[in-house]
Amino acid sequence: MNTPLSPRERQVAALIAEGRTNAEIASRLRIGANTVKNHTRSIYAKLGIQDKPGNPRVLLARWYWREQEKTA
Repeated sequence: MNTPLSPRERQVAALIAEGRTNAEIASRLRIGANTVKNHTRSIYAKLGIQDKPGNPRVLLARWYWREQEKTA
């Protein structure tokens, strides 16, 4: 990863890793659903996660939990 995630992107990534929907994330962070989608696209781009093949949310969750283990 060349460009680190912003604090807000990390929040969105954590909620995605928990399995939250875009609507749930938007409500929890008090932002619009389109803003969640924009953050998600940015996160995927920064982490090099492609929309296909596989489930990008699963890939993001794996990345997030690995990052959490590094800081534990």
